Amino acid sequence: MLAFDTETTGTDLYHGCLPFFFAFCGEQGKLAWVEWQVDPFTRLPVINLEELGYVVDLLCSDEIVAHHAGFDLRAMERVIEFAEYPHDVVWEWDGIQDSLVASHALRNLWGHSLKHLREVFLYVDECKQAALRDAVNKARRICRSKKFIAKHGEWRIADSSDPH
Repeated sequence: MLAFDTETTGTDLYHGCLPFFFAFCGEQGKLAWVEWQVDPFTRLPVINLEELGYVVDLLCSDEIVAHHAGFDLRAMERVIEFAEYPHDVVWEWDGIQDSLVASHALRNLWGHSLKHLREVFLYVDECKQAALRDAVNKARRICRSKKFIAKHGEWRIADSSDPH
C-alpha cells in the first residue's frame, strides 16, 4: 500500500496547470518524492522523463491511498500527455482507496478536508498538533547538535537526489 499526493501549479488541469511535485509514503513509513522545477514565466514544470517513469511505475505497482485521488490521477494523465510519455498507462481503479470518497460515504454533511478528518477520526486537535510540531522541532534541534553528530553521524530526513 502506498500513500500518494500530487501538487500542481493550479486547479485547472485542462488549461495549463500541471503537477510538479509527487510525494509517496509506503507501509514502512519510508518517504519518497519527485520534484520538478517550474518555469516562472510559463508556469510549466521542467519534466524529467526518467523521473516521470519512476512515478508511473510506483503508481501502477501497488495499491494507492490518496485524498481526492481522481484529481491526482487526472493530473498524472495530463503530465503524461504533455511530456509525450512513450508508454500507455492504465490506472487500476479497483486498487485505489480514496479518503475523500470514504468521508462522503461515512458522513455526507460533515467537512471532508484532511484537517477535519484528522480531528474527527483520529482525535487530533490543534493543541495536539502544536505539541507534535514542538516535539518534532525539538528532536530536529537535538539531531543537529554537534554532540549528536559526533556520536551518531550526520542526520537527515530524506535525500532528494534519491527518491527511492
